[in-house]
Amino acid sequence: MSASFRQIATVSKGEILQFRTEHAVEQLLTDSRVAVFSETALFFAISGKTHDGHRFLKDLYEKGIRQFVVENEKLVDLSLLPEANILLVKNAVTALQDIAAWHRHLFSIPTIGITGSNAKTIVKEWLFQLLSPDFSIVKSPKSYNSQIGVPLSVWQMRPENTLAIFEAGVSQMGEMDNLATIISPTIGIFTNIGPAHAEGFPSLKEKIAQKARLFSTAEKIIYCKDHILVASYLEENFPSQKLVSWGNSEATKYKIEVEKDGISVSGKTFQIPFRDAASIENLLHCVVLMLELQIEHQPIQNRILGLANIPMRLELKAGRHNCYLIDDTYNNDPEGLKIALQFMQQQDMKRRKVVILSDMLETGLSSHVLYEQVATLLKDKNIDLLIAVGPEIGEHQHLFSQKALFYPNTEALLEQLSGLHLHDSLLLVKGARMFRFERLVQELAQKIHRTVLEINLNALAHNLNVFRQMLNPGTKMMVMVKAFAYGSGSHEVAHLLQYHKVDYLAVAYPDEAIELRENNITLPIMVMNPSPDEFDKMAKYNLEPELYSFEILKVFIEFSRQS
Repeated sequence: MSASFRQIATVSKGEILQFRTEHAVEQLLTDSRVAVFSETALFFAISGKTHDGHRFLKDLYEKGIRQFVVENEKLVDLSLLPEANILLVKNAVTALQDIAAWHRHLFSIPTIGITGSNAKTIVKEWLFQLLSPDFSIVKSPKSYNSQIGVPLSVWQMRPENTLAIFEAGVSQMGEMDNLATIISPTIGIFTNIGPAHAEGFPSLKEKIAQKARLFSTAEKIIYCKDHILVASYLEENFPSQKLVSWGNSEATKYKIEVEKDGISVSGKTFQIPFRDAASIENLLHCVVLMLELQIEHQPIQNRILGLANIPMRLELKAGRHNCYLIDDTYNNDPEGLKIALQFMQQQDMKRRKVVILSDMLETGLSSHVLYEQVATLLKDKNIDLLIAVGPEIGEHQHLFSQKALFYPNTEALLEQLSGLHLHDSLLLVKGARMFRFERLVQELAQKIHRTVLEINLNALAHNLNVFRQMLNPGTKMMVMVKAFAYGSGSHEVAHLLQYHKVDYLAVAYPDEAIELRENNITLPIMVMNPSPDEFDKMAKYNLEPELYSFEILKVFIEFSRQS
């Protein structure tokens, strides 16, 4: 679906500086580095804090772009763009948003708008996977939830789509009004609230109020009643018939109970492929929405077991000196630290736990309250060593009870890093962008030599869930991890399988199973080639021999009688 250049001029209330040929407008571009060099592309020259799109007009013209939206006439040399259509507007971002809002209102399909402090992208991607069998879906690419990302997402809507899913993020007062107009959701999801970007709002309550502006057109608003501030605001400011609550209390539309092997949603039980609280909460938003769409229990169950992992910013990497790294150098805030520490705990490795942490910026909390919370978190998670970087956290070192080292900046830490002897450790590296902790990760990561076999644990989890989806509910699963998991790394793979709740592991020989036990693998383990002289060792480590002949069965019975 496309628009004409003259239509674009009318919608954006711009002035046509030059018109040569009426090309259709099919792609909207804001980044000259990833441009689609086509006559049907329309480039918006945005004047930003560090870059100005007007600088790239000539280069883009030479590569084939023939349609431009500009906001500074003085920076446009028409002689260099002789065959181009050029539209002058007061503000290129506003024009982009106006065009996207106009485009959105050409469609009357159900549209889901997702906001909140965390998990917008995960919920969106999981909804896409869960609902794709029923709808032709258009969704935000990646984490396109900003003042520019949202209009680019909405522009993708086409006549063949039957459902749209867009996420919206804001960091300043008033920003959501623009995004709400563009998305105009018929269904809203409020994931949660936290301190991220708190500096842009006078209070947490006002932050909730600003995010909730997304739902002005929504017919249903899905939220977790256990998030008290979010629930209170929505229930005070939106009609009750629009609200769809879920949570632990009886006063919800959907009563939730977390069970040993799954979740119960108003009496309907679902098996789930994970157990951490964050994933369960994200999934419940999706399940409640599917129930509201009248999707039956069994299809929901089947699709849950087939969910693919969404690659997030947390990465587990092999490090030097028998270390493992959790790379979370994307940003730093208290809520993100909680998630990263939970991820760290899930690795369940018998290694010293070390956290390398920078100052936390723009949280909206006083520095004393902030670092008191951080210190409590680290203590609760039994962190053995804190390596802190930044002047602010250094001023509050008296709050930290565990062993801790403090450095004024990343450069100071890098100079002394080799002397810290970080051997046999599980390292969480978490820092705000300005500290450039990727330099630390580069120093700590295992150096790559020649041929490398990279094991994608996300792909392994995906494959596991594909097989699960093919099985009848309740069918148990045994996974072979013999021969060092076929060269993939036995205890790393086993930890992933244990986290995803397989029922059994199997190895070839007892020494492989013993190594898994010594690395905190608690799943039942079958030994496929047991030797009678190793039965005592197997009993000590709670291993199960495969009794593959009557002869070995007799020996095992006799061993059991004597034990």
